[in-house]
Amino acid sequence: MPVMVFIHGESYDVGTGNAYDGSVLASYGGIIVVTVNYRLGVLGFLSTGDAHARGNYALLDLLAILTWIKDNIAAFGGDKDRVTLFGHGYGAALVNVFLFSNMARDETYFQRVILQSGSALSSWAMSVNALMCAKRLAINVNCTGNLNNSERLINCLRSKSVEELVENVPIAPKYYSCFAPTLNSQGFSSQSIRELMKDKRTRFAKTPIIFGITKDEAFSYLTEQDIRNGISNARKAQIIRTFVQNVYHHQRQKIFNILDHEYASWEKTQDDSTRRINIINMLSDALYVAPLMEVAKEHSKHSDTYLYVFSHSTASENYPDWIKGAHGDDLPYTFGAPLVGGISPFPTVYSDAEKTLSERMMQLWTNFAKTGDPNLPEDNVPASSFTRSRNQGVRWWKYDTDSQMYLAFGEAPGKEPIIQSHYRGKEMALWMNLLPKINVSDRQGNTPDTDELEHYSNMSTFDSSDRLVKDFNEIFPSPPPMPPTPPPNDKPDDTTDDETITNDPLLDKYSVDLPRIQLVTTTHKLVTPFERLEDLKNRESNTGSPPIPLSITVAVGCSLLFLNLLILAGVFYQRKRIRELRNKGESDGSDAADKQIKQTFSEDASRDPGEQELASLMQITHEDRERNTNLLKTNSQDFDDKSLVYKTIKKVSSPQITCHITSAISTKPILSIHENCPANILSNKGGQFAPNQTSSSSLRPGHLISTRLPAVDRSPTSQYQHFVPRSNQNTSNNAVTIV
Repeated sequence: MPVMVFIHGESYDVGTGNAYDGSVLASYGGIIVVTVNYRLGVLGFLSTGDAHARGNYALLDLLAILTWIKDNIAAFGGDKDRVTLFGHGYGAALVNVFLFSNMARDETYFQRVILQSGSALSSWAMSVNALMCAKRLAINVNCTGNLNNSERLINCLRSKSVEELVENVPIAPKYYSCFAPTLNSQGFSSQSIRELMKDKRTRFAKTPIIFGITKDEAFSYLTEQDIRNGISNARKAQIIRTFVQNVYHHQRQKIFNILDHEYASWEKTQDDSTRRINIINMLSDALYVAPLMEVAKEHSKHSDTYLYVFSHSTASENYPDWIKGAHGDDLPYTFGAPLVGGISPFPTVYSDAEKTLSERMMQLWTNFAKTGDPNLPEDNVPASSFTRSRNQGVRWWKYDTDSQMYLAFGEAPGKEPIIQSHYRGKEMALWMNLLPKINVSDRQGNTPDTDELEHYSNMSTFDSSDRLVKDFNEIFPSPPPMPPTPPPNDKPDDTTDDETITNDPLLDKYSVDLPRIQLVTTTHKLVTPFERLEDLKNRESNTGSPPIPLSITVAVGCSLLFLNLLILAGVFYQRKRIRELRNKGESDGSDAADKQIKQTFSEDASRDPGEQELASLMQITHEDRERNTNLLKTNSQDFDDKSLVYKTIKKVSSPQITCHITSAISTKPILSIHENCPANILSNKGGQFAPNQTSSSSLRPGHLISTRLPAVDRSPTSQYQHFVPRSNQNTSNNAVTIV
């Protein structure tokens, strides 16, 4: 009996062949159905691009499966010379990649292939950057010290548990896969899928293939809000911009404009519902249909090629009425689920028309497995004379580049599929002919932004802005450059910011759902996190401005340096004034002045000079005060208006003593206090006359404090009476390093 081997394909990270029951298909078609498992995710595709981790282990699993089938299927009644591989989604892409590898060169492993909703040219079919995926996984599991050495990196990953590796797989950029097949690995002779498609030595060129797609493949890419409410104009722009930014490398703005224009319902009113359909069509064409059609076209030049389109959604699944064939909707009918009231993992309720559709599909699939021609139920039966059963209908013609004929399932459930041609011909010409010609480097461009989208630094204009390829390919973010100087404003002076925003239709179009202030603050070209290093260097050379962090650091550093210089100058000036005061006192020859100055500076050198003088003056005893009064009266003629300081201590009504500290120019008293004038009563909460905190003096009851200061104090002593109080803050060993 012929053998059909199913390769599951929910994704490269999760899935199992055990979920699929092939018993109905095997019984109906008289064949053997084999469902298999292969290694997924990091275990199936980890690669560093060298001998330490070659990757493509899942392809080795397929080779091992086919080897086992070749050696053992006869024991189960199977025919090892009639083996058909059929895969769906990621499984189809994996089989397609396997056809290009050297592992599949042996023609005895399999003879036919069916690819449903997947091909090697889809953006998600291959790894976006295998080495970067390995490095990001290493970071996630704390192997960061080995990023630049593949051997140590792999050894570190091997020391981790399977659970730890699986739970820390990095998220791939949108529309891509991370741990997936890679051509920079074992089993491939070229670095390009398109080059391998033209190689006549590959099994791809020698094997008959059925290609198939559903009408609305990209339905799963919509969010619940998109499905429920539709897609606004701004949301549409976000989705297209993200796709263009990730998938294309050159002339992105031109490509965006083309896609935005082509996927619009110009023949009807454009609203959220029509835009939703337009986005589904665009993503379906871009991610599934166009890649598969390109592979089918190239394959038709070398071997038998068949194409089908499935446009029916099971009624019991309650899809919106605008969905006709989502991704995977053809699988239940391929496995015969409607005939038995549902099997794992498919719905359980089907109509009679859906049962008929399933019978027709299973017949075509098993005919192909038996003969290589879906129209022939048995070997050696001429195509012109095969017997039609009750569910045999129109002939399925081969696909070629001229007629481009395909079989359409589900156009009228319960009836025969129909033959049509040139499926989405206009859209396929756009994706396969026009856009590849635009996606080339503009050699005449003189700026590094020639290939960038407008306002590409505004992350709010993207869908899933944290899943951009340019961010993924840089592990450590580069510092953003200084924004370029904006062009001169040619608008009248009375133009307001609100008018500027309103008159910018592009920004309104992209960010209509966002606050206006964001549009103003993000219109300058900034480097986003993880920007490519070469782009950063080019922008810095164009702008001629240093990065923002460096400018801020230099400004702060200069400010701190200037502040330190001012403090240092103040300290030296203060010391100089103290020395002048001491020298002046000595030169006067006055015993009282000499004694007073010596007494002033007899305290600990660590105390502030102004505080020392005030504290010493307040601690003069009553007897010394009497003697000093007489002495000052005797020598009063030696002090004129230019003297440094003179002090007058006079008695007021007993028992109070008023102490006056007066400047040489202004005779207004600075402080008036009671007798004994203790030093700590000069406290003004850490201000100009803050006392020594170690003083044991305390304010006694009955003391009167007057803190009225002169309007202007031009006393020479005021230079050293003002001092910086000691700080009680703890010192820090922290340092700032500028790289």
